[in-house]
Parts: sequence; structure tokens; C-alpha cells
Amino acid sequence: MAAGDALRPEREREREALRVRRSSRSAAGPLRRRQSFFQGGELLSRRAGFGEDQRREDESSLKEKGLNMQPSRAVKNTFPVSTENFTCEHLKFSSLATSKFMKRSFKDEKGEYLKTLEEAVSMKYIDLMEENEMASERKCRDLLKNLFSDMNKRLQNGEYIKSGGYELYCRDRDSIVKQYRREPNKGVRAEAVLNEFLNEQGTEANSILHTDTKLTENERQIKEEKENAALLEQKYKEEEEKKIERERMIVAEKERHEDRVRQMEEKFKQELEQQRQEMDRAIESKVKEREEMLNKGFKERAKNLEEEIKKLNNEKERIHGGGIFKDYVMPFLCPLVEMVPNLLMQRSMMKCLKKGFNR
Repeated sequence: MAAGDALRPEREREREALRVRRSSRSAAGPLRRRQSFFQGGELLSRRAGFGEDQRREDESSLKEKGLNMQPSRAVKNTFPVSTENFTCEHLKFSSLATSKFMKRSFKDEKGEYLKTLEEAVSMKYIDLMEENEMASERKCRDLLKNLFSDMNKRLQNGEYIKSGGYELYCRDRDSIVKQYRREPNKGVRAEAVLNEFLNEQGTEANSILHTDTKLTENERQIKEEKENAALLEQKYKEEEEKKIERERMIVAEKERHEDRVRQMEEKFKQELEQQRQEMDRAIESKVKEREEMLNKGFKERAKNLEEEIKKLNNEKERIHGGGIFKDYVMPFLCPLVEMVPNLLMQRSMMKCLKKGFNR
């Protein structure tokens, strides 16, 4: 009996220590409930079940904000538009899609859902770009067809197959080309369609040139060289048009990348701030528990708690040192800026191969 009485204070101290530890875990609850913290540069989930909930939320957000993106009929009805207007709308659309996804995104430590979103936005952008190009081609071809309708009638009537016919033909053709250039809102393929059209007319022009009895052989040679030079100049204008479009697209993708980085960094800072508050609460709880253990004589437990507090403080300093975003997030984001140019290059190669097979 006396032995039992001697053991009672020790048992009471153990029960008291257990009660304090439970109290400490309750105080640190917000950190556990959040279930996420940066470790080794990655946002990890402490419990698989909660991580699955987060992943499902990301997938839901992705489907709602990214993969079900369909442009309104009003947008397509404006085609063809200039590259400047087109990329401006693309930047607004992309920024909105990323923003809405970020608001609902919880656990995307590998960036897989954001990458899928960016791929979806980029593919939609390229699809709309091609639709805009086709709309431009249709409009330009229809315009040239209408402008050349009277000239085609004169060709059929043989008005150019006579002495001095080549000069008359060139005058009418050049007048129509000037009129074509004055027409607004032709879109991004204006020079390319004109180049294609003039090359198609080359055989016709050459035939009229060589049947014009007013010209000497030397004059015909000079006119032919001038005709070839004009076609080369038009080809140069087409290439210049493509170059301008590429440069504008690259600028737009850089702006889109900067916006994406800005939004990611803001999201990252919000997560870090929430994590800092949670870690502060956890450290405060551990300090309180340590003090209680010391007061009750549990020196070994207090020593262990001191080590835990030290580790939490070291983790807090490491995470908030400012290098995680640069070292771990930026390497993932940087390749995304090349996504659209690479996709365009792939489609361009496929078109070239298709043309080669069709010849």
C-alpha cells in the first residue's frame, strides 16, 4: 500500500504530461488542418486523403476554367482581325483563365494542372489563330476575285492580245493591286494571298508579253526582268508580313509569361504567409508545452521539445529565405513561354509535309 502511495505522484505527473501534450496538439491544430507546407521546395500533403480532395478540386477547376474554353460567337464574327488585336484578346483571356484557376487551386506541387491549363489555352489560341488566318485568306481571295472581275472579262474578250496589250494589262493590274492595298481589315494574310494571286497570274502576263507585237525582243526581256523583280518584291512583302506576325506573337507570349509568373508569385506569397502564421502558432504551442514540461520536472521531454522548436525555426528561415520561388517554381514556368512557338513550328512542319504529299 505504501508502495502504491509512493508511485501515485509519478503517475499523476505522467497523466499531467499527457494532458499537456494533447493540449499542445490542439493548439497546433491549424497547422495540421491545413496539411500543407513547403519541404525541399515542394508543397507536400501530410495526409493522402486531404491531398486527393485537393487534386480533385484542381481537376474540377481545370475542367471548368481551362479545358471547356469555347470562344463566343461574337469573337469569331470579328474575324479576320489584326495580330495586334488578336494577341491583345488572347492575353486578356489567358490571364482570366489563369486567375480563375489560381483562386481554386490548392495542391499542384508539380505544376501538372497549371501546365495542362496552359497547354489547353495555347492550343485554343493556335486553333483560333488558324481560323483567323483562314478568314483573312477567304476575305482577301474574295476581294481580289471581285476586283479582277472586269479585267477577266477583258481578258476573255481578247482586249490584251494585241499590239500594246501588255502595257494596258500592266496598267489595269497595277491599278487593281493599289485598290486592293487600300482596302482595310484584310487580316494577317493580305500580302501572302496577293503574292499567291500574282504568281498565278504570271503565266497569263508572260503570254500577253510575248504576243505583244509592239515590243522588240530586247524590250520584252527588260519587261520580263521587271516582272520577275516585282514578284520577288511581293514575296519579300509576304515574308516581312510573316516576320512581323512572329515578332508580335513572341512579344505577346512574353507578356503572357510575365503575367503568369506574377500570378504564380502572388499565389506563392499567399501560401507562404499562411504557412508562416501556422508555423508561428505551432512554435508558440511548442514553447508553451516546453515551459509546462520544465515546470513539472519533465526535463527529457522539454529537451526534445527544444529540438523540435529549433527545427521548426530553421525550416521557417529556410522557407522564407526568398529562394524557393526562383529555384523551384521558375524552372517549371520558364519552358511554358516556348510552348506556342513550338506548337506553331510543329503545325507548320505538318502543313509542309502535307503539301509535299499532295504534289
